[in-house]
Amino acid sequence: AGRTRLRNPRSGASFGQALYGRALGKRALVWGALVGMAPDLDVVMNPTGPLAEWRWHRGPTHALWFGPAVGPAVGWLLWRFSRHGRLRDWTSLSIVALVTHPLLDWFTTYGTQLLAPFSSRRFALDGVAIIDPAVASPVKPRRDACREAGVVRAVTGEDAVHLGQLLVQDIAMHDGHP
Repeated sequence: AGRTRLRNPRSGASFGQALYGRALGKRALVWGALVGMAPDLDVVMNPTGPLAEWRWHRGPTHALWFGPAVGPAVGWLLWRFSRHGRLRDWTSLSIVALVTHPLLDWFTTYGTQLLAPFSSRRFALDGVAIIDPAVASPVKPRRDACREAGVVRAVTGEDAVHLGQLLVQDIAMHDGHP
């Protein structure tokens, strides 16, 4: 779990800088990283016993609804106290950082509860080990190379549809459907 705690702030920082760096400056990098780690605060929210982290970690704070539901409030707070940039940029940055966190955890072997609290089922694509140097390596050089190649862009509707298809395939595969 230690490597995912390194991977998530890096992705939040990378997405923050790539998508909102012009509008928010270095604040996008810093706050993207901090907001990107926020879902992992669930490990301290319920310290009721030795298995509490396993039961509660990657639960509701890692659900697909969490970013769109909580992101606007986080964005408003950041905008209000930063006194810099537009509310829309802060809100979008917060939503993106909160949504990319569970999506990254979905690719790990442990998975995440994307539908919590409505389901306690963990979704895992088993594509990335918890300790994976290729994924956890510094992302700035890769981001810069992508930017130079013109690859860095906002997530499109087609990307969202593809992620939805992966989720449906994951559900079908684990429920014994073809």
